[in-house]
Amino acid sequence: MSFHKIVLTGLTALAGLGMASEAMADGRNPGSLLLFPEFDNRAGVITVVTVTNTDATGDDVDVEYVYIGRYDQQGDVDCEEFNRTVTLTANDTLTMITNVHNPQHEQGYVYAFARDGVNSPILHNGLIGQVMTVDGLQAFEYA
Repeated sequence: MSFHKIVLTGLTALAGLGMASEAMADGRNPGSLLLFPEFDNRAGVITVVTVTNTDATGDDVDVEYVYIGRYDQQGDVDCEEFNRTVTLTANDTLTMITNVHNPQHEQGYVYAFARDGVNSPILHNGLIGQVMTVDGLQAFEYA
C-alpha cells in the first residue's frame, strides 16, 4: 500500500471522529482535508490552488500538500508523489500556481491536510480551498 493511500485512509478515519453533523461534506464547511481532483501543468494550461486557514483564534497550522502525478513532464504515467508543507497563520491564505509549487508532474491530483510538526494528520476543521484551471488553448474552466 502506498504512502498516500495510508494517509488518505488515516485522514478519512480522522474526519469521522467528529460529530456526524460536522463530518458531513457538502462543500461549504471548513475541514481538515481538502481534495483537489485535478491539476494540469501542460503547456498553455495554468492551475491555481488556494487554501485558507479560517481559524481566527491565532493558532498556526501546518498544511501538507501531496501531489500525485498522472503524467510526468515526458508524458509517461508515473503516479509519483511530491510533498510540500507550508504554515498558515490565523486567517491566512496561500494561492499558488501548481507548476511552480510542484514542477515535477504534468497532470494529476492534489490533496492538502492539516498536520502537526511531525507528519501526523490533526483535526483542524478550519481549512477551505479552491482550484481553478485556465486552459488558454481550449477554454476557461473552474471547479
